[in-house]
Amino acid sequence: MTDASSREDDVVDAVVETLCAAAPSIRAGLPGRRVYEEGTNPSGERQLEADTYADELLLKRLRPLDGVGEYASEERPDVIDIGEGVSVALDPLDGSTNLKPNNVMGTLYSIYDEPLPTGGENLLAAGYILYGPVTTLVAARDGVVSEYILESGIKRPLREELTLPGDPAIFSFGGRVNRWFDDFEAFARETERTEGMKLRYGGSMIGDVNQILHYGGVFAY
Repeated sequence: MTDASSREDDVVDAVVETLCAAAPSIRAGLPGRRVYEEGTNPSGERQLEADTYADELLLKRLRPLDGVGEYASEERPDVIDIGEGVSVALDPLDGSTNLKPNNVMGTLYSIYDEPLPTGGENLLAAGYILYGPVTTLVAARDGVVSEYILESGIKRPLREELTLPGDPAIFSFGGRVNRWFDDFEAFARETERTEGMKLRYGGSMIGDVNQILHYGGVFAY
């Protein structure tokens, strides 16, 4: 391993640890931020106070880190230059519309070794923090997916190598049915008829992908 790659690994570790350390503050800040603000994000979606709170908190926590060059968020129209080094792209609070009915949501992250926008070939690490009955981290890096319990922002190993179960059990198909392509609708109907498959859809990508990882199946939106 070269000095440069070792340094890059240290930065990735620092970014993930910073996101984990911020998780208790994000979670604690949700109850009082369940109302919509006047603005929308770049995707045209209405922003909850919780969305902008999580975004501002994560930017504040990541900005001081050495080796982080760019910050991009679903809640901001532009990439923020915060130094030199890796680029961090986030959805600070995926599934925030689930806040009103008190369903699962979380923080999505990806870390790149090139300036944004860039492609998956430059991806160093990615994962998500899930705010469910317990807080967990699922982290992908160097071809391995691992799961951790987060307690007071500190991660504890739960499963070192998380892989899809061999026998699929659930499917999570979202979006508007009348906008499905014909080929996908045919696939969806065939999946519905498959013995042993059950529909489970929760309205946040993090929650739905997480259950697919644990029970096996397919997610589509």
